[in-house]
Amino acid sequence: TYVEVDLTNQYMYLFVDGEIVTHNHIVTGKPSTGSATPQGVYSIAYKKSPSILRGPKDPETGEYEWESPVDYWMPFNGAIGLHDATWQAAFGGRRYLTYGSHGCVNLPYSTAKIVYNNVSAGTPVICHY
Repeated sequence: TYVEVDLTNQYMYLFVDGEIVTHNHIVTGKPSTGSATPQGVYSIAYKKSPSILRGPKDPETGEYEWESPVDYWMPFNGAIGLHDATWQAAFGGRRYLTYGSHGCVNLPYSTAKIVYNNVSAGTPVICHY
């Protein structure tokens, strides 16, 4: 059981016991802002539903630069993880170049739910070009 993230084709596959359970177009990190999703082999740290993803905190105001509520949060590389992204109008193609994330793998809601229900802490996540 593992998650495969194809950064070149902006596509994600979930394999359970060697069979594809779900797959879909995704939106990954925006390279032009230094937020490209890094390639490598990781593992799900934990799962949380729901969760609020937060950007850096402004030291002067104490406010977060951004906050995004999600229903399915699965971090695999520090603050980088898989999650639903209902704010994305579309997924796949070259969308990540303009509407990319801060490094996370944005999934359609229904796909995120399936992934969340089929992975656990320790499930491998393979990100590659």
